Amino acid sequence: MFEYLTEHWFAFPVVALGCTMTIMGGVGGNVVCGPFFILVLKLSPEAAIGTALVTEVFSMSSGVIGYGRRKLIDYKLALFLALGAVPAAIVGSWLSVRAPGTFLKIIFGGAIMIIAWLLYRSPNETVLAAQEAIVNPGVPGVHTLIDRQGRVFSYWVCRRGQLLGISVLAGLGSGLVAIGGGEL
Repeated sequence: MFEYLTEHWFAFPVVALGCTMTIMGGVGGNVVCGPFFILVLKLSPEAAIGTALVTEVFSMSSGVIGYGRRKLIDYKLALFLALGAVPAAIVGSWLSVRAPGTFLKIIFGGAIMIIAWLLYRSPNETVLAAQEAIVNPGVPGVHTLIDRQGRVFSYWVCRRGQLLGISVLAGLGSGLVAIGGGEL
């Protein structure tokens, strides 16, 4: 075991930096760690996903603590999202050990490409309508948080059915290939 640790000593700083950068952007650590585990450490997709889930526990926990201290968590919304995400993550985990490694690589690579496209696309009409709704108080679907410093953050949340669908996809992605919630 110690032989493996000394052979791959460089993995810790890379994973720590990758998780730090991704959690700051609201994206799960496996976006960086998954490819690193598969391409550099030569882990099988199944082992990479399991290892990434463990690293995500630590990175996400630190994010929850940090955002919680700043009072930037909508707990009601998070609990609602958990209704779909948790059962779907269990199903995704069950499926991941039964799926061939090549299939998992294809799903993971496709998900990362979709995430990249979503992060860099230009605002569309839906986004512009959501921004307009935030400016007008009292519009259905607009949530507001007031952080520790008294700053007000308003944001638009889609309908409950859409939210449930998104949370199921996020949970399934999390269980299947260790990516999901932050990206969606």
